[in-house]
Amino acid sequence: MRKSYLSAEQREEVLSWLQTKNCWELGELEYKLAFEYDVVYDSKQSYYDLFDAADISWKKTTKLNPKADENAVAAKKKRLRHCWHITSVEIETGKLRVLLIDECHLMWGEIRWLRMGKK
Repeated sequence: MRKSYLSAEQREEVLSWLQTKNCWELGELEYKLAFEYDVVYDSKQSYYDLFDAADISWKKTTKLNPKADENAVAAKKKRLRHCWHITSVEIETGKLRVLLIDECHLMWGEIRWLRMGKK
């Protein structure tokens, strides 16, 4: 059975280790604690607290692009509808091929941790 906490000395070692990089993923911390200290926390909050103690803030991903401009999106849809309207016959008969690149708001990871402030 794994321990559920770090000793004071281990905690200081982990905080020092967290200062070695500018960008972290939660899994890296979970892995280090589990395999080097035999510690697995029941709650993610315990990991978040360690990041906070090391002056590392975090950003969560979002489902929608936070920079999306509804008016620009509406205008683009209008242009695309017009383009489709004037070319639909050629597209449907195979005289015109359309290549499409999908614009998307890419998101990765549950949380990306960024070191802010002190070095």
